[in-house]
Amino acid sequence: MAVSVAAFSPRVAGADTARAWTAAKAGLPADATVVVGVDLAAIQKTQTFATLFPKLRSKPRVAEIFDLLKDHCKLDVLAVVQSAVFATSADHDDGAVYLAVTGIDRAGLASCLAAVNQENGSKIAIKQDGNVTQLTKDNGSSYMGWVGKDVLVVATHRDDKAALVKWMGGNGALAKSALSATLAKVNKSATLWSAGDVVKEVEAGASTKAFYGAFTFAGGKLISDLHVVMQDAAQAAKVKTTTIDNIAAFKLKAHTSLGTMIDAVAVTTSGNELVIKATLVEKDLLIGIGPLLSKLDP
Repeated sequence: MAVSVAAFSPRVAGADTARAWTAAKAGLPADATVVVGVDLAAIQKTQTFATLFPKLRSKPRVAEIFDLLKDHCKLDVLAVVQSAVFATSADHDDGAVYLAVTGIDRAGLASCLAAVNQENGSKIAIKQDGNVTQLTKDNGSSYMGWVGKDVLVVATHRDDKAALVKWMGGNGALAKSALSATLAKVNKSATLWSAGDVVKEVEAGASTKAFYGAFTFAGGKLISDLHVVMQDAAQAAKVKTTTIDNIAAFKLKAHTSLGTMIDAVAVTTSGNELVIKATLVEKDLLIGIGPLLSKLDP
């Protein structure tokens, strides 16, 4: 039995990429150390996505999820999920993803799950508790949160309600955190952006303080702008030299198309920041990473 409700009718308008970030910015706790934003609607228009997605879609588990939503709920996942923000703690063991969706809301998702229950004879109990949806089957539960009607929040530990509440209940704490200053430097209108406060030794005598970057697809090209914040300007200069040497060494062993891409990479410094910029042609990028893509084949 398929379910069809008015709430599932997808909007035709372009993605509201700010929704996921607005919700995350308000809800994330102060101990979030890495944040990544993705404009999924924009990525779907790229040559890279057109090449990668069919390979991913062919995976049995992925295909099962897509088919289940299509058959029972009349939902196209690619049309539903518009943008996402993922955040994690320093140890990367705790975090959450905020998904801005369109064409479905909390009530619609509950109807979809009820339809799956009826069709498959599943015994999934659905319980709504404030802004949290609890799904229970075989004495095990998982939890999903909602910000408003159209931002879905899922914690890394889906079976831990307390973790979900923490990662969506910061009440603006992120704005007062150390990460806030780094986030302020990021171009959040980019297709993909990220920022983090991570202290890590990258070579003897040189450690990072933070990083931020933006990646934009435009006109068949990927434009990247990555900044690695070191402890001081001397460390940035040191790592710049090492990075340039490593790039040169890698180019000697690289495929021709990768060599062309490497030539497009510019490594500079600005104070205590190591700055790596490049404009890459998508088709060259896809050829260059061909061996990696082959691992995604069925």
